[in-house]
Amino acid sequence: MTPGRRPVMEIAGIDQRLIGWQSTRRQQIEYAMSVLSARYEEKHGHAPGERAAHALVCQAADRTHPPSAPTCCR
Repeated sequence: MTPGRRPVMEIAGIDQRLIGWQSTRRQQIEYAMSVLSARYEEKHGHAPGERAAHALVCQAADRTHPPSAPTCCR
């Protein structure tokens, strides 16, 4: 445990493949979000506000989900 940080807990029995998939998925969403944010800033001349950022996160999640998975924001 790092001083000043919350401990990281693991739940026994969670398949490492599931954990790895979620980690990879999060990285994909973060990358898509950075691309979408850059496009937003280029188009509007400023960083997205709270509502626009939420919409961009939903778009990033929708664009990166596997075809058989449900979307997060619909």
